Amino acid sequence: MLEVCERLSPNNSWAIDYTFKTNQFELSLYAVVAPTSMGFGILLWYMIHGSGKGPNHEQFALETCLRVIFTRMFKVRPNAIVIDECWRSYNVIPNVV
Repeated sequence: MLEVCERLSPNNSWAIDYTFKTNQFELSLYAVVAPTSMGFGILLWYMIHGSGKGPNHEQFALETCLRVIFTRMFKVRPNAIVIDECWRSYNVIPNVV
């Protein structure tokens, strides 16, 4: 998946979507999709998050996940990161990028 991230990210955008309570354990799910040259969205990575303790546990997990991905991608970055109305994503992205 890292190779797909590196190949689809230059001159492209990522869409980060947050969904919660969509499984039997009510865990949060973050998914990142990028468009291909054919106009289809392809899943680049996803993160499922358990119900931890603390006010910012989920935000910290998302920030750590994004840092690891961007570190492994070295200097390759998407041109834009599109999010929905998730305040965690909004707070994390400036810290990581």
